[in-house]
Amino acid sequence: MAVTINKGSLGLSRCRAWPQLTFESQATWRGPQRAGAGVLTTGQQRVVFSAPESMGGRGVGSSPEELLVSAVASCYSGTLFICWCATGSRPSR
Repeated sequence: MAVTINKGSLGLSRCRAWPQLTFESQATWRGPQRAGAGVLTTGQQRVVFSAPESMGGRGVGSSPEELLVSAVASCYSGTLFICWCATGSRPSR
């Protein structure tokens, strides 16, 4: 899957820190249902994931729930940065 985002489509044309971005990722799953495991590849990262042992899964790597929460947190922090940038300020961290 590939996604392209540009600052004009988001109403952020005043923010110089937001270039046009293209994201690509691939997810594969091997094995029967909860007994299987998956691999998520995005950029230079490769993340193994599976259902937690407490839910009858293999318990290797991250769980799909951890990946979802991480994605939400990273989107929120990135959006917050863009909003600060659009006001003309830039956070120090």
